[in-house]
Amino acid sequence: MADSDPNEPFFLIVADLDTGLFCVEGPMTDDRPWRRAVQRAKEKRSRNIRSGPAGPDRDALAREFQQAQ
Repeated sequence: MADSDPNEPFFLIVADLDTGLFCVEGPMTDDRPWRRAVQRAKEKRSRNIRSGPAGPDRDALAREFQQAQ
């Protein structure tokens, strides 16, 4: 997550790089459940899934992620 107040809500990108799809989840203050789910999906389904980046602005986060892909 970005260098911000750990209690400040943020949004998180969860991406399935095999399909080219992603979603923006949040707002949240703890991304550990998502990171565990991503890890399980990688282990059990052999998928190229990742979580992150994270940030406070949902729309900017989605835009930046799309441009980087």
